[in-house]
Amino acid sequence: MAVISANPRPCYARLAYLCFIATRTFADVAADPLAAVSSIAARSSEPEIAATVLAIDHALNPAMLPALYIRRLDAMAAELQPLLAVAPNDASRLQRMAEVIYGTWGFANADSLPADVYVSFADVVDKKQWNCFGMTMLYLALGERVGLQLRMVAGRGHALVRLAETPLHIETTQRGRVYEGAEYLAEYLPYPCTDPALFRTVGARTAIAVSLTQTGAAFAARGDGGIALSCYRHALEFDPAYGEAYAAIGVLAAGAGNQEEAIRAFQKAIELDATVREAHAGLGGALYAKGDLQGAVRALRSALELCATQPEPAFNLGQVLYEAGDLDGAIAAFRRYTKLVPTDPEGFARLAFPLEDQGKLDDALAAYAEALRIAPRHVDAMINSGGVLEKLGKFEAARGWYEKAIALAPGNALAHTGLGRALTTLRQFDAAAQSFDRALAADSENPAAWIDYAKLDQQRGDLVPAIKKLEQALRIAPTEPETHIALAEIYLEQGSSAKAREHARIARKLGGQLPESLSAIALPEAIGE
Repeated sequence: MAVISANPRPCYARLAYLCFIATRTFADVAADPLAAVSSIAARSSEPEIAATVLAIDHALNPAMLPALYIRRLDAMAAELQPLLAVAPNDASRLQRMAEVIYGTWGFANADSLPADVYVSFADVVDKKQWNCFGMTMLYLALGERVGLQLRMVAGRGHALVRLAETPLHIETTQRGRVYEGAEYLAEYLPYPCTDPALFRTVGARTAIAVSLTQTGAAFAARGDGGIALSCYRHALEFDPAYGEAYAAIGVLAAGAGNQEEAIRAFQKAIELDATVREAHAGLGGALYAKGDLQGAVRALRSALELCATQPEPAFNLGQVLYEAGDLDGAIAAFRRYTKLVPTDPEGFARLAFPLEDQGKLDDALAAYAEALRIAPRHVDAMINSGGVLEKLGKFEAARGWYEKAIALAPGNALAHTGLGRALTTLRQFDAAAQSFDRALAADSENPAAWIDYAKLDQQRGDLVPAIKKLEQALRIAPTEPETHIALAEIYLEQGSSAKAREHARIARKLGGQLPESLSAIALPEAIGE
């Protein structure tokens, strides 16, 4: 096999992983913009590719006249056919075809457009705009006219061309370079787990389904969910077993918060083609959004089994395991992610969470330090570093991180709250009160700020203002056990044993860990029960 040329420009598009963030619009449209395409799918077992993709273009842009482009394709084929007729063999015919398309006609002389940018077939023919999908469709359309049995080879978001009944594969993004097989794709496409075995030669109906799905992805990327959904649904009219189209519907639905529809679509995609990683990863995200953490874990693990080096499911698995209370699993998943994407500060910041919860404070601090090395202005990592340092008893160091965070984000309530806490411990009460006032001015609905401010009042002996602040915290978060514990301690200090006992018992019922000073009064025998 020939050596791959330097600086390849592969065309590749992935269905986006959900990552638990809604990103796209999902909506049915009253009038289907591609309704006319249904009749083509229904009446033809092997539709002409050029006529079909031009009909799709016309449906999306009625000003475009398909007949004009059919005539242009016919003229191109008429020019090309005699040149192919004198070529001695298949490889020579494909080489001559590439010379004419890329040299004489000047296709693909400009830079390629990303695969998630919409390029109509008319734009390919008329403006010579291109990506792998556009150039592949041009080859297929010309093949229909010059008698070459060209077929699309599709898989993992990339498309190329094969001369049927031969091993000859044409890479349309390399000026028509011919390979004897698809093995080159493993090196040519610089993405995780590119398996040439998953690239399959497809007929006209599936080729059109691929084209429609890619067109839908381009419209979804620019925020037009209605057209995207129409494209995906019509893709399934041409090939009802095309799992990628179901996965695309799932991504669109999940991004709009329609998790039930997303789950159905992802499960159907997996049923049709269990190798579609995006379906497993998307299913994990949709199940997570529904609160099914164990189901989400299974789906995300399946995505990683298909591709252990795919970063997004590793990150999402870490998040789900953390929320499910599997700290060891979360640490392992986030460590995998940080190895796969060592330049993403968020991976290290998330890794610190389960490390801190396990009491591995030095390791958590090191993870935040790595996040800050990558992103020196990462305010959350600064604030969280301050919190870990407080647990380590290093309050001056904690104060320093809070002050740095405030310098970058003066309105960050958490930074002001943390600074107030550190200053309270350092017995700089007036400065601490000012910090809490700033925190509450930025976010008066943060119960932690009210609790910490109340603890400052308690240290200063101002028990009545402390109680009022804790009542505010209860108004915001009535089931927070820490607030009840703080109230119990203050009432006990006041000598109000009945009120202290009441709040201590509530805190215990809510799962709070009572300090030794409150454990005894919360017992039933404390009042003779």
